[in-house]
Amino acid sequence: MKDNKVKITNSYVSHSNSIDFEVSGCVLIHENKFLVLQRNPQKPYGGTWCLPAGKKEAQESPIETLIRETKEEIGVCLKNQRLEKIGSFHIDIGSSCFLFHVYFHITEVKPQLEINTVEHTNHDWISFDELEKHDLIISGREVLNYCKTFLLKRFFFES
Repeated sequence: MKDNKVKITNSYVSHSNSIDFEVSGCVLIHENKFLVLQRNPQKPYGGTWCLPAGKKEAQESPIETLIRETKEEIGVCLKNQRLEKIGSFHIDIGSSCFLFHVYFHITEVKPQLEINTVEHTNHDWISFDELEKHDLIISGREVLNYCKTFLLKRFFFES
C-alpha cells in the first residue's frame, strides 16, 4: 500500500518546509536479508514495521545517532567505519517534516539481537521481495524501494 499523504524526496536542499527533527536508520543486511522491527502497539504507528532507527539528539551527528539507536533498540554495536550512507530523505507526513538519514551495513555473522521491548515487539529478516508481507511504517515502503534500487546498483551494476 502506498502512503498517499507522504511526500518524500532524496534531496532536501531545495525544500522550503522546515525540518522538525532528524532520524537515522540502518538497513542491516545478513545473507541477502535485512532486519525489520515491529513497533510496540503503545508507540506512535504501533504495530507497523520499520528499520532500526531513532531520533537525533542535540549535538549528535546522524551517524552517531544511528550507532546509539542500534545499540539501544537491538543491542548491536555498529562501527562508524563499516557504515555506508544510502541517502537523506525529506519526509513530509503533513503534521511534521523530518530528515531520515539511511545507512547500510553488511554483516557476515548474524547478530545476536537484544530487542528493546519498550520500542519493539517483534523482528524479522526479510528480502526486498518480501516487503509486501509487512505493514510498513508511514513512508517506509518508499524509502525501502529507494534503498533496494541503490543497493542493486551499488553491488550488481558497479564496474
